[in-house]
Formats: sequence, structure tokens, C-alpha cells
Amino acid sequence: VLIEELHSMNPENIVKILKQHLVPAGLDLVAPFDVSQYNEVVHQFHKLPTLGIDHPLGVVIGSTKNIWVPFCNYIQTHQEDLTLQDPLDSYTQKMVLLALNDPLVFPFGGTTTVRYDWDRPNSGRFCHMQTAAHFAGIAHYDKATMWCVSPTYGVWCSFRAVAVFRLSIPSEAIPPIIPPLLTLDEQKNIVELTKRAILEEWSNVDTLISIRDQCQTGKEWRYSQDQLDYHYIRKYKEILERVLSKQSTNKSE
Repeated sequence: VLIEELHSMNPENIVKILKQHLVPAGLDLVAPFDVSQYNEVVHQFHKLPTLGIDHPLGVVIGSTKNIWVPFCNYIQTHQEDLTLQDPLDSYTQKMVLLALNDPLVFPFGGTTTVRYDWDRPNSGRFCHMQTAAHFAGIAHYDKATMWCVSPTYGVWCSFRAVAVFRLSIPSEAIPPIIPPLLTLDEQKNIVELTKRAILEEWSNVDTLISIRDQCQTGKEWRYSQDQLDYHYIRKYKEILERVLSKQSTNKSE
């Protein structure tokens, strides 16, 4: 039966199976793109492998504020992860690999081609996540501000991983590109605040959050205070222990 199912696999099925694994884990943005389109516009050192296939299927995996509760629930039962360099990165990697190891997905090679948003530009494994998300039709990559803006989530989404598969993506399955979404005023404000953040050496959390707050689209998807603290203050263990303490207090009441 597995052999028959493997023969019938196509990009739509791959994405569907990945979503079944990833969405409950809070990785709720899963979308296909044409790797060839991406490779045409990025720096040569940032190109993705094509696995000898014309127009190979790439899949962008990202998250919104919906990742926070599943992640905190996971940490509740895996408190040994509190001491890791970045528990959320570790959680993301575990969930992505779990999905890519699905018996119907694994033969198409995603586990060997996966790139993460923490892979550095000089690592040889770097993927420009914003460009991939742009071609996946999740968000518009605004080069003036270097932000991706989703028509639903605004700037309150993160692109965590990209995997390439040994399947061609048919032209009809390639998502349409999202048009620009930031207004000229929003663009101007973000550029000015980014200049301020650079002068502050990216150390002023209020400035960094204010940059995101300029975009009016998707404001209802703004992260909770705990999630903002996690991403911007970055005292991961301290913040997660505070969250776990609140959870246990709420349960005992």
C-alpha cells in the first residue's frame, strides 16, 4: 500500500501531509514555491539545491503567534530543554524533522535539504527566508524595509525553515505573488526607526517592537507580552520558567 501511495505523491499531497504534522505544533504557515524562481534572484551562495530536477518543489515552514501555546505545552513536559541555547529553535527543528520523516514524505528528500532561519550566511546552508516566503505567496517581501508583510498577519509571522523535494512543482501549483502592502507612511516610519535601531546597536527593545507596530495590517496577530519578551529580551530560561509558573498557578486555582 505504501508503494502505491508513494507513486501517487505530488506537491499538493506533500504540503497536505506536512500541514497535518506541523499545524498542531503551531507551525501554521506551510506553503509551496518553485525553487528555480527563488534561485534566479538570490546571491549565488544562497541558492537552494535543485536535486537535478527542473522547477523543484520547495516548502516554506513558518509560524504566527499560534506557536506559543503548543511550544510552552511542550516545554512543560520537556523541561530539560530549558537549558538549551534557544529552546524554540530546538522545538522547531524537532517538529520539522518529525514531519519530514513521515514515511510518505521522507523518500522525496526533504530531510537532507532542510534549511533553518538560524543557518548563517557563511554556513553554506543559508536560505533567504523572506525571498522564499515571497515566492510561496505567504507574504510580500518589501526590500525598502527588509520586512515580509502578510495580508493576514502583517509583520507578525516568522519563517523558520525551508525544505526542497525531489518533485517538480507544476506551474498551476505555483502561488501568485502578493502585491506590496505597506503604505508609503508605514515604509517611511519603519526605515526611520530602523536607522534609530542601528544607532542603538539593536539594543533598545522598545524601538525594535515599535518598528513592527508601524504596520497596521494584521495588528490582531501581534504577539503576547510573554512571546515578545522571548523574542526580544532573549532570557529564554527565565521567561519560560515565568510562563510555566503562571501555568501551574492557573491550574491550581
